Amino acid sequence: MFQRLRPAALIAAAMCTALLFGPTGTAQADGSPLIARVGSGDHLVAIGYEHSDYGGAALQFFSDHSDCSPTSRTHNFDTFPPGWNDRISSMRIGGGTCGAYAFDHINRHGPMVTIGGYVSSMPAGWNDRLSSLEVTYAWWWPRAR
Repeated sequence: MFQRLRPAALIAAAMCTALLFGPTGTAQADGSPLIARVGSGDHLVAIGYEHSDYGGAALQFFSDHSDCSPTSRTHNFDTFPPGWNDRISSMRIGGGTCGAYAFDHINRHGPMVTIGGYVSSMPAGWNDRLSSLEVTYAWWWPRAR
């Protein structure tokens, strides 16, 4: 029933497993984590990704409250962890009523762009440019109405 596998077959099986399930481990080659966290609280409100199509390392944005409504507070992220400034290429903004203002500079200053829902690649001119984020009720987003 069991067959002895040759070394070439073992290597091929390991490569297929890695391609199917992705890399293992908790850090990238430069030592930075695959998943970083910013903010306080237990509610995940957004995720930024290093590459387009939600690839590469991820930065998770957490808040102490989960809702995005006309009366709720905004979720403000004035700075990102070391290594994440000007690195985000795609984003997922949580909840059907949440959207985000993404800013070019820290402390929510400078030029900004609005983001809603799942964004597989940042709008033109915004790839690897974000430095701060405000997640809020997305009055401009059709699902928020």
